[in-house]
Amino acid sequence: MNFDPGYVPFSRYGSYMVLSHLAKSEKRREGLYLRSAHGDALLQPEVFRIELLHKKMPVPFREIATPPLLRLQAQEGYAEICIPEPKLLRIKGRRVGIRLTKTTDVLGTAIPVGHLRWEINSFSNQTKYMLTPIKGSLFIDAPWKGTKCDYIVANLFPDPDSGVLECAAEEFHSVWHKRNYPRSFQDSLKTVENEYQEWLSKTPEVPDAYGQPRELAAYITWSCVVAPEGHLTRPAMYMS
Repeated sequence: MNFDPGYVPFSRYGSYMVLSHLAKSEKRREGLYLRSAHGDALLQPEVFRIELLHKKMPVPFREIATPPLLRLQAQEGYAEICIPEPKLLRIKGRRVGIRLTKTTDVLGTAIPVGHLRWEINSFSNQTKYMLTPIKGSLFIDAPWKGTKCDYIVANLFPDPDSGVLECAAEEFHSVWHKRNYPRSFQDSLKTVENEYQEWLSKTPEVPDAYGQPRELAAYITWSCVVAPEGHLTRPAMYMS
């Protein structure tokens, strides 16, 4: 089943991370965004605008979403995104780079952690993100301006030999617990795919004519559940 992330957000059970194609507004450009569903983020839920790069320049792409995977397809190459854990985003690309542009923030900062990682503080939605390159390279453009970064742009480039890039973006609030990401992207994708299929298998059966609406309803209910956090003492389903 495919769906349009302009109408149905891409997420997973237990996660506050959401990817949506958003229309242009006074404060943002049209495009694909990583958003935060935390209650503190109501005034500015957008975290990063996501673009594909070829020869360091943005290129057009189309979004192909399925319950476990979001694929960004360009003429020059593609990138794939999955959420194997509620707080972990995995990205893999071939022949293209990826640009994450932090939305305007009151006190947004980018801090190097070791030789490879960068901690991005998204003050407006009270969340931090640890960016870790797994294959390829990560470059941050974030000039300091007294109390915050003037802007934050993360550029991920593929390995020059294989043309492959991989990275992890992990959400946290206070202190990041150091870890590596030894599992392959395909194994990570299989994990979330199995979890979704288990949920789908417990969805009531319907006549064949309603098979696709059934699966869409199952995906929406699965992806709209967030984990206990803050005032939420048990898993909760966000509804509109």
